Amino acid sequence: MDLNQLLYDIDNNLGQEDFESLKFLCMGLIPNKKLEKMKSSLDLFEELQKSGELSEDNMFILPELLYLIGQHNLLKKLNTNKSAMNEALIKEGYISMYRRMLFELSESITKEDLRSIIFLLDIPSKFKENKNFLDILCYLDKTEVISEDNLEVLEKVFRNVSQELLRKINQYKESKEPLMPSAPTENTQLSEPQFSIQVIFKTIHSIRMDMKTRLEISLRVMSQ
Repeated sequence: MDLNQLLYDIDNNLGQEDFESLKFLCMGLIPNKKLEKMKSSLDLFEELQKSGELSEDNMFILPELLYLIGQHNLLKKLNTNKSAMNEALIKEGYISMYRRMLFELSESITKEDLRSIIFLLDIPSKFKENKNFLDILCYLDKTEVISEDNLEVLEKVFRNVSQELLRKINQYKESKEPLMPSAPTENTQLSEPQFSIQVIFKTIHSIRMDMKTRLEISLRVMSQ
């Protein structure tokens, strides 16, 4: 099937909420000014084509997006399924782990959680009236209140509202931490630099002992 025809068919199966989710996930891939002007998923797909992220030879971002927004039934149009995508996305795909984590938070929040979050967050009144957590996350991200390495505002709120949501943030932070090298054991062989240093010290010690011996011999000869 022609790619444009495929994208058209997929767009016909997506609603406004799906479109808003796609826009959020593509923040960072598509400039915010362009995202704000888009009116449908077709606009978003077209921009991904222009940027080279989506083509007939490279379509991975399409099933990735459909999987993340929960449109698993549409994956069969792309000859894949939920299980295959779950395995493929164990490692980071086009959409950053940060963006995926925020989207997962928005999908996990209950109405009661949202009321508490809106009350605790210092945000403009229009976001409090809309009561859409995805919009709130967009605002916090665009204004750099939160970022990949700074989630303190959300952590502070979630400590009061939901330990489960806080756990999701902690899991994300742990996944970003580099693996620390294990401490050497008694049986661990010395690395090459350490070995070289030991050889140097042994050599210096041998030279000193040799010089000391020669000096002692010379002194004995002189005293005779």
